Amino acid sequence: MRQIIKGFSVTMVYAVVPLVIASSAHSCTVSGAGSRIVNYCLTKELSGKFVGIQQIRMLDYFHKREGYSSGLGLPGAVDKLTVQPYTFPVLDYSTNINGGNPDKPLELGTLIFAGDSDLLRKQGTIAGLGAGAKGRYINGEGKYFDFSANGTYARSLDYDLGMAQHSLSVCSKNNVDQNWFVDICVTSARTKKEFTDVESQTAILSFARLFETQGYSYNQASVGFKRSFEHSFTQSLLVFGLDTIHQNGIFSAVSLIIGETIPETLATKFRIDANIGTMIFERNLSLAFSYSEARNGKILGFSQEEATTYFSIEYAFNPKFTLSLGYSNTNSNIDYFDRSEPNFGIQFSPIEF
Repeated sequence: MRQIIKGFSVTMVYAVVPLVIASSAHSCTVSGAGSRIVNYCLTKELSGKFVGIQQIRMLDYFHKREGYSSGLGLPGAVDKLTVQPYTFPVLDYSTNINGGNPDKPLELGTLIFAGDSDLLRKQGTIAGLGAGAKGRYINGEGKYFDFSANGTYARSLDYDLGMAQHSLSVCSKNNVDQNWFVDICVTSARTKKEFTDVESQTAILSFARLFETQGYSYNQASVGFKRSFEHSFTQSLLVFGLDTIHQNGIFSAVSLIIGETIPETLATKFRIDANIGTMIFERNLSLAFSYSEARNGKILGFSQEEATTYFSIEYAFNPKFTLSLGYSNTNSNIDYFDRSEPNFGIQFSPIEF
């Protein structure tokens, strides 16, 4: 069977046999990898090999979901519009449930400011409920919109406090030439606590290319131009990324963000993120690390700079819940803003309708 798809040329030898190359397909569908690079990996891994009917059907479906209407030529079509509503319980640990201040004085040179004891931060376990919807609209050959919206409300188990969060994202994904893509994404998020109400929006235009490192890995390299809209300032940033599915079934993602300098405003100077996803005992394992620096802040004429390090590990103990453990540390030139916090929680699999 040979099928030409925009961006792909697929040649397969069909045989009604068991899943003779299940390991190849399994290494492509690794935790953390996006649908585009998974589809590319599957196409390369299965091309020219003896495959079972289940693999052909799977790859045909993957191609059609990426907007290639003919897929591998099998009968049937996927819906242009799919929407999946869901709900999920929330059980987490928050180091600042109310958006309060650190329990220490603010020292600026010889000046010392004592905080109001009623405005101190509170920490503890929170529990609540979340709901949302995600979906895809296919609007052309190799073109589609991904969208999602969700919100949560959780209350403290120790204090009479609650916190609400919601987010929205829409991404236009477009295959423009062979393995070249242009994506446009916008996001909006808001977190409301007793003392704070934080909103942010972003818009990013990115260019991506899929390529293979012969006998080693399948990759997606990208560069993007991001605009971040915060409460008190707007910032432009450059974003570089490299996603890789390795032959040993490990997925890695590395990104670098470089931000413009905003006068007298503490804003991101640069940020490095690294993520790894794999399977341990047939369960998803994810590792994450990030390091960022923010500079150019001013408080009463005193400069403010800080560096933040974060790492976490997530493991799906069963299909219904994932345990996450992490730690973050912020080192500021003003001690008042130093933070050293553990992070842990349980993510429950959503209940889909």
